[in-house]
Amino acid sequence: MHEIVFAPRQLARDEPRAAMGCSVKNVGPLRLIELSDHAADRIAQASGEREAEYGEALEKHRDTLKRRRDALAAKGAQIDLYARSAKVSWRHWELKSALSLHLEKFRLEREKAKTEAAPLPRTPFMRAPDIDEIKRKSGQEGEAALSDYLAGQLSGDWTLIAGYKNNRGEVDRILVGPEGVFSFEVKHIGGVIHCDGDRWWRDKRDSYGNLVGEDVPIADNGERGPSRQINESSDSLQTFLASRGVKARVHRAVVFTHERAFLGSLQSIAVDFVATVGELNLDRMFARAGGALDKQFCEKVIGLIKQDHGYHAKRQAFHRHV
Repeated sequence: MHEIVFAPRQLARDEPRAAMGCSVKNVGPLRLIELSDHAADRIAQASGEREAEYGEALEKHRDTLKRRRDALAAKGAQIDLYARSAKVSWRHWELKSALSLHLEKFRLEREKAKTEAAPLPRTPFMRAPDIDEIKRKSGQEGEAALSDYLAGQLSGDWTLIAGYKNNRGEVDRILVGPEGVFSFEVKHIGGVIHCDGDRWWRDKRDSYGNLVGEDVPIADNGERGPSRQINESSDSLQTFLASRGVKARVHRAVVFTHERAFLGSLQSIAVDFVATVGELNLDRMFARAGGALDKQFCEKVIGLIKQDHGYHAKRQAFHRHV
């Protein structure tokens, strides 16, 4: 676990609030606490496996080529030897021996020619990332886009927590500050986004705007849509905070960070906020949350989030090694 400090641009004193999208005027460094980076670990593992697989295949390829070169060189040397031996036999009128040596020389020449004519083994190539690795990289891009956006908007009174996990899943980002506690589910996918309650889907379009897929589900491997993902983990966090005497509502947001993501029909929304990162209005979000948390309270919330994450991380590590 480590902390990173963002240094966003400084706004002029007379720059309007709308330019920031929030009520903070004196922009300072936003603190980012990374509790874990599961996606990065899995990406590094998958990439390492692909590189190791490629390295092994390349080594086998080089060994095969070397054995082929050695075999050709050995046959060439044998052919020369038989040719010299046949000449000696002819000089000594050892006709039978000379003929036998010539026949063996011709046999080896045919074998050598056949080996030389055989196609070379294909040069190996590194396997491309599979769909899971691609999705994780895409998710990383989306989370980074949200972090960059918030870093450019918020003051040092705010803390952004990355990689929190509990028994119900992972929260991509948690924002803690004077206006409240906010959890974010980040999706880095393009298309026109629709939802009806906990069912989410999108209409995919290519870079030219052509429709290439309709009603494509948006869900994780457990078939949970974004709202279920964020609500289940946030409910668990909120219950934990309450058990420690901290009554803080965890406000939930689903944010789409892809540049070609657009909101379509949203019905019976099961979270507090849904937005694309470019249209995420922090002023409106904070106003609706209506929080008023002092610094001491915020630090207590942050400490409990770290504590809960550490507890579940230890439990998961224990079960992995049992």
